[in-house]
Amino acid sequence: MGGSSGVFRGEHRSPQDIAAQLRNTAEKESRDFENSLSKIFNALLVKLNDRDAGAVRIRLEEIKAILGDTIESSVDTMFGGSVAKHTYVDGISDVDSLLVLQKNDELPPHKLLRLIAGTLKKQLDSISSVSVGDMAVTVTYDKGPEIQLIPAIKSENSIKIPDSTSDAWSKIDPQRFSAALSKRNEECAGKLIPTIKLAKAINANLPQQLRLTGYHIEALGVAAFREYEGVKTTAVMLPHFFKAASQLVLSPITDKTGQSVHVDEHLGGANSDLRQALGHTLTRLHMRMLNASAAHSEARWRDLFGE
Repeated sequence: MGGSSGVFRGEHRSPQDIAAQLRNTAEKESRDFENSLSKIFNALLVKLNDRDAGAVRIRLEEIKAILGDTIESSVDTMFGGSVAKHTYVDGISDVDSLLVLQKNDELPPHKLLRLIAGTLKKQLDSISSVSVGDMAVTVTYDKGPEIQLIPAIKSENSIKIPDSTSDAWSKIDPQRFSAALSKRNEECAGKLIPTIKLAKAINANLPQQLRLTGYHIEALGVAAFREYEGVKTTAVMLPHFFKAASQLVLSPITDKTGQSVHVDEHLGGANSDLRQALGHTLTRLHMRMLNASAAHSEARWRDLFGE
């Protein structure tokens, strides 16, 4: 018996050693799952970005030629158009082009949108369908891309586009908007825009009354990652976005682009019932992400994207 105990004595480990080994094992499993999650996100982003840029460019030029002299200039964003399951226009970063038309302030947006759609239908009816939303005209080609267009008019030193909540014109500054988003994206090692695209894909699966607009998501993203010092990967940044957004959404966000007094003024004042409902929704999404990662469950993560 005494000889046997000597064998085990050499393998004896302290509680601290055992705890450290368990910690190391758990950390390795978490890193491995994070790597798997990054691969899932990359595959999703390939789908979200799956557009033929050359075909989009050709169709845009075709559309501009049809509209002819009514267009003064254009701002072709080419940020990627609609995300998966995208059924509504939600911000200037989600369209392919701002068509700056000859000044026509007296014409309300809904009439101008219908005028543009009618002109395009006459020429493109045999190869596409044309639909009109609150802010944009969407041309869906039978064999080709879906093109989203926002009409804009010049007004002194600004550009106006249709307001998403009323039949009126709203000022914007697309260059300033793009610069702010690009700056924060650079600060996050180029991972902010992919994170925002993934957030929009999750948002698209929410009930319509609880969906954020794409422009609001972008503004929340810029705010959520101000002075961000965490790990710069989409697997880490996406949960961080939803955690931060659940608090940021409770108060109006000032629109730095000039589009409106606030990006989200349609949600009411601070801590309005709708804002609180959105905050709870974002918190639940964040908790679902934490639980999915804790369980190392790819299926739970995919479910967030409706897959």
